[in-house]
Amino acid sequence: MDESVDDVIESFLNHMEFPQTFGDIQNHLKKRKIQYKNSENDRSGLSHTLNRMIKKNRIKKIPRDPSSKKPRYVSLEKSTFDASFDGFIMRTEYTAFLYKPLPYMRGDSDIENIFKRKSPLNYKEKKIQKLITFLGIQILYSVITSYERPVNRISSKKINKKNHEMWLKNALSLHDPLEPIGDIVSDLLLEESTTNLKKLIKKMYPHIAGRLESAEDGLDELKNVLRNGYLTRPDYAVRMRD
Repeated sequence: MDESVDDVIESFLNHMEFPQTFGDIQNHLKKRKIQYKNSENDRSGLSHTLNRMIKKNRIKKIPRDPSSKKPRYVSLEKSTFDASFDGFIMRTEYTAFLYKPLPYMRGDSDIENIFKRKSPLNYKEKKIQKLITFLGIQILYSVITSYERPVNRISSKKINKKNHEMWLKNALSLHDPLEPIGDIVSDLLLEESTTNLKKLIKKMYPHIAGRLESAEDGLDELKNVLRNGYLTRPDYAVRMRD
């Protein structure tokens, strides 16, 4: 089947707020005057095209559940799965970079330097220090990052809110207190952009924040390497929260 048909299907799924059934996709293609047979054995049929796109990691098939008798399809690139996967990989990378050899002593020097400062901490620095004392630097950094990574301009606010929640669940592996943590940090986000907050944390804790920043570098390339395993291996996928 012509590659442009894949683009038509993927574009359709990208612009829909919710996952679409086989029939929804078929009706859309009919409107575009693209006809398909319903046979899975027909290699020119829609079933074959969708299966091929799944193997290429362009779309994801969502299994049947009690609320939907038919399987549904969603664009992999824009789906909540992608936000969840991004958060999950971010957490593993944060942990890996934080606990490489000798981070403890360097982190200790960050804290000592704050107490050795001749000039007092300003208002925002005090707030950062208080939040890090209360939440921990990895949690604070993750919450701030969560407002950046899963957001997609094409998706609706409802989808982006869900993706943000899924990202944070996987990035922190916390269960219930996500909203309270967001409330604690939200007033700080009203005063400063996420970029400026990260710069401020790095200024105060250069070694520790530098490790967290390094973890985010190259993350997208790493996701592309690992994505297929998490899609095809149930024992991998079960580690993520959805």
